[in-house]
Amino acid sequence: MKNLFILLLLLMTVVTGTWAQIGLRIPLTLEATTDGTIMVYEPKSGMKYSKNGAIATMIGSTTISVTAGDKVQFYGNGTSITCYRETKIFGGTAKCIVYGNIMSLVDEENFDTATTLIGKGAFERLFEGNAMLTDASGLILPATILKESCYEGMFKDCTSLTTAPALRATNLAYCCYSGMFDGCSSLTAAPALPAFTLAECCYENMFYCCTSLTSAPALPATKLAEECYCDMFNGCTGLIAAPELPATTLTNYCYRSMFEGCTGLIAAPELPATELAAYCYKEMFYGCTKLASVTCLATDIRATDCTTDWLSDVAATGVFIAANDEVPWKRNSASGIPSGWTREKPSAVNLVKANTNRANDTNIYNLQGRKFLEPSEKGVYIMNSKKIVIK
Repeated sequence: MKNLFILLLLLMTVVTGTWAQIGLRIPLTLEATTDGTIMVYEPKSGMKYSKNGAIATMIGSTTISVTAGDKVQFYGNGTSITCYRETKIFGGTAKCIVYGNIMSLVDEENFDTATTLIGKGAFERLFEGNAMLTDASGLILPATILKESCYEGMFKDCTSLTTAPALRATNLAYCCYSGMFDGCSSLTAAPALPAFTLAECCYENMFYCCTSLTSAPALPATKLAEECYCDMFNGCTGLIAAPELPATTLTNYCYRSMFEGCTGLIAAPELPATELAAYCYKEMFYGCTKLASVTCLATDIRATDCTTDWLSDVAATGVFIAANDEVPWKRNSASGIPSGWTREKPSAVNLVKANTNRANDTNIYNLQGRKFLEPSEKGVYIMNSKKIVIK
């Protein structure tokens, strides 16, 4: 039985790998699910298309007639086109799905092995305003090192889009995903974001007004950049839970307006940083009308406008957990602790986090936050932000 299980596991691995390879060999494809047209606005000189596997031809007219089931593949002109800024595959009258390897637009012959982007804004706003596009889950974005604005606004205002492509890159660039799904009001799930080191404005406005989004992707990054999460979930009225924010060193504007207008959000993620940066939390939870719980372990809140209006228009009553009684938070203030909220002390686990400011701290602490090299008595202790019991 064990050998059979191993055999099946190996078979599944081979099949999965095979399907991934097949996907890389499929050029960028729009498949029509209804009759109608697909529109291409300002195609780059030399840009080509093929319908149902026919010989690729230059895009002359900007309108391509299709019937349900037709597959329209898109190619560049050899490797001469490196940026599709200004070009838009923006719909028409036919509903469609998109899949295949986007690199066929920049490397006509060898796109299945291409992973390098050359030009800035390579696919910026490529599908912007395509209200007929419903599914991008099969779209492959294989670049491992991103370039400035490469996917900025890529699906902006694709109001029928329900599923997004996988985003596997961990080497980000300025504005690489900025506004990528801005206005995608039908998007129900966000793609994973695995990067641990961010770039300036990399996720800015990424899910702006994605009103059907109920949960956010994990945000594991510990090295932030200016404006990295600025307005990321602004206007996501369906969002009911925020992701953890593990970074302890902040940058200017890093979380500005991140959750502004998230009217379904009840509790803020714990904010472990002890020293704030200029504008870092400005308007972070502005307009989160149900928000009633905030834990902020900052002890230095002197940075310029670091919390300006961060808790404006939140719930009328709530709990604010501060690092200690000495932190000079303004009371009855949208830029500090709102009117009607109570201020409380953090739990023992939070005290340890505030004292150590390290997520992987291996020291041992008692429930009063005192550090021990080795516990000398029985009781409850904390290590790595988790409770342990010594008997």
